[in-house]
Amino acid sequence: MPVTTALKTSVTLAAAALFTVGLLAQTAGAAVAENPWTAAGTVADVAGVQATGTWIAAAEIRTYSVGVTVKDTADDGYGARVNLRSETADGGEVLTSVSASGKGVVTKDRLTLFGRVTVQECLTAQGVDVVCGEPFRII
Repeated sequence: MPVTTALKTSVTLAAAALFTVGLLAQTAGAAVAENPWTAAGTVADVAGVQATGTWIAAAEIRTYSVGVTVKDTADDGYGARVNLRSETADGGEVLTSVSASGKGVVTKDRLTLFGRVTVQECLTAQGVDVVCGEPFRII
């Protein structure tokens, strides 16, 4: 029984469609590279605080998914904080903070930020920044 040209064309198109769907699924499921950042050894670094994380860009909309980990590394009576400053869509600035208090305490968070991002480690007393490094640009 001969196979018609229409049937061959249909089978070929169906195979191409399945290949495209598979390729798109692989691309969508592929891991996006996270870019690590740390305040250690920078102008943002403060003894007693350890701030690290990752970021992923969504360049088409100028936003970043920023992972943050802050650890209080000293038994000095101070808390640990990392301040993240980022631009707003209208050119302003927004401050977001992630804190941990008590030697060995770790706090993690993930934020969606817009534009340039800087980090700054701080020691805190009763929730107020008392000693801070200088802002350091991570993005």
